[in-house]
Amino acid sequence: MKRKIFINQELNQDKILQIKDQEIINRINNVYRLKLNDGLIFIGNNLLEGYYYLTKKDKNSLIFKAKYLKKRKLMPLKEVFLYLSFLKKEKFEFILGKVFELGIKKIIPLKTERISWSTAKVSDRWRKIIYQGIEIADWNYLPEITNPINLNELPENTYVLDKYGEDIRNINFNYKIEIVLGPEGGFSEKELKILSSKKCKFVSLSKSNLRAETALMIAIGIINFYKN
Repeated sequence: MKRKIFINQELNQDKILQIKDQEIINRINNVYRLKLNDGLIFIGNNLLEGYYYLTKKDKNSLIFKAKYLKKRKLMPLKEVFLYLSFLKKEKFEFILGKVFELGIKKIIPLKTERISWSTAKVSDRWRKIIYQGIEIADWNYLPEITNPINLNELPENTYVLDKYGEDIRNINFNYKIEIVLGPEGGFSEKELKILSSKKCKFVSLSKSNLRAETALMIAIGIINFYKN
């Protein structure tokens, strides 16, 4: 796999790119160990990516020169929004690290009753975790993450992953799909009534128990890579 780095700035037709972000400089110097005239691929937040080679380096900046630039073109089959409950932190962040690879366009953290932690705002750490996926998958969009919402703010007609729901293979999805990944302890009776009042549809992958992260990856795999 070619070395790629996402930078949160636009790339343009200017041949010269200056990197001042110390975290990126450390990665280039200490992980990739680039020498003068070595190259790598940069991806900008305007979804242009280009091959650049190193022309100058010092303690505070790196100067690269572009060999080529191109626009990404690949898009997922569906536009998927994920309402992600606050699972254990390591699982929550594991899923954030996979959303772009899976072709999920937007993540909305979801507050429910049976959770051990939550927060009111999106952290910079979450965005960094999500943007790491841009260096792996080739989708032509920037993933979004919003501030958390409560369950009663959930829109109508979302799909809730649940082993007792309808077989996901039998469902004809529209282009835009909103999926709910519930808490590890399940929804309370009160929350189930809220979901029912919002006409949410329960969909199943298997009658066997699956970990939340496993269920999500299988479901999105079916929707975005298999089911048309």
